[in-house]
Amino acid sequence: MEYSHRYQAYPTDEVAERLEHHLDVHRQLYNHVRWEYENSPADDKPSEYDQNNKLPEWKQRWPRFAELHSKAAQATAPASTTISPSCANSKRRGTTSVGSHAKRPVITGA
Repeated sequence: MEYSHRYQAYPTDEVAERLEHHLDVHRQLYNHVRWEYENSPADDKPSEYDQNNKLPEWKQRWPRFAELHSKAAQATAPASTTISPSCANSKRRGTTSVGSHAKRPVITGA
């Protein structure tokens, strides 16, 4: 069994605000990649490699994504292309826990 250490962090208000901002940008990137994946044809789903190759284009189109370090963005992108079994089952039943997957995610900020 692997153990990982956990440390309590007490960030200043400024650092906490920056952390929240970066988490928000990662969330938006995750949602965008997921939207692209789910709305592509079933026989032409983008691979992790394809998704990572789109990142420079998206960074130009949406400057907010450019705030993320490339390695961090690459780690976020492929995570969204793996659909969990519970999500796949709910999609087959016609229900989702998040809402409609047909809407393009909103990218906020400049």
